[in-house]
Amino acid sequence: MVVLIVAALAVALVRGWSKISQYDWRLEPGWFLLGCVLFILAYVMNGLVYVRAVEQLSPAHPPRWVGLSIWARSLLARYIPGNVMMVVGRAVMAHDHGVPKRATVTATIYEQALALGIGTVAAVGYLAGYGNPGDSRLLWLLLVVPVVLVCLHPVPFRRLSSWALTRVGRPPLDALFSGRQVVRFVILYALGTVALLVGVWALLRSAAGPEIGGVVEIGLAFMFAFVISFVAFIVPSGIGVRDGILAVALSRHVPGEVALALSFGLRFVMTILEVVFVGLAVLVGRHAR
Repeated sequence: MVVLIVAALAVALVRGWSKISQYDWRLEPGWFLLGCVLFILAYVMNGLVYVRAVEQLSPAHPPRWVGLSIWARSLLARYIPGNVMMVVGRAVMAHDHGVPKRATVTATIYEQALALGIGTVAAVGYLAGYGNPGDSRLLWLLLVVPVVLVCLHPVPFRRLSSWALTRVGRPPLDALFSGRQVVRFVILYALGTVALLVGVWALLRSAAGPEIGGVVEIGLAFMFAFVISFVAFIVPSGIGVRDGILAVALSRHVPGEVALALSFGLRFVMTILEVVFVGLAVLVGRHAR
């Protein structure tokens, strides 16, 4: 499936190469550097939120920067279908430092819930604000926002997580965070997400100029594409799915062929930055032992 999706997008790129080569590309280093810095910063922030969650669940845990190194290395397993190896890798590496595997699983479930919850809120915002301008019916989608936030509260989250884990033959979570802790995690993770979205916009703007659109629209569009690719978890890291959906959103401001090139280029740069982040986190983690 992944091969077919990528192949179809690649064919579209080849066919539209003439329009891509004729586009007025900007290539502004300042915006590119800003995007790179914000991208790395966002990963550090969101990684530390996960590390803090582990620390509160397990009295025995590695130093904070070692924990971030474990989180960073596990991200590379997202390119394996299903994301299962990401959780397994975290559990094994953290267990070597005394962290119970159930604590790792619990922290990861909360992390994924935060990512999906905040992503869903942003996706709804994109559809309501930019999906079909002038269609007031889309504003009803905003009702999803309070529903998502309520689901993160300990009481409904316990029931939802227990139901989901039981369906896949797993026992319910041993411990849950308090309402105050969840609010703190939501705020911190949201700040990291904002840094990521501004970074994505800056990277796109560095290549296509201000014509690409505003930071709010592009950021929300990226999260919309992320949520769809998140649901399609059988596709490793949403390859092809996220890129195609983002290209459709970008085509509101630039030709479709250019939008597709931008989306693929963004994927390429983000992959490199992710590897750079993992390398830096591993180096810092070694010095923190």
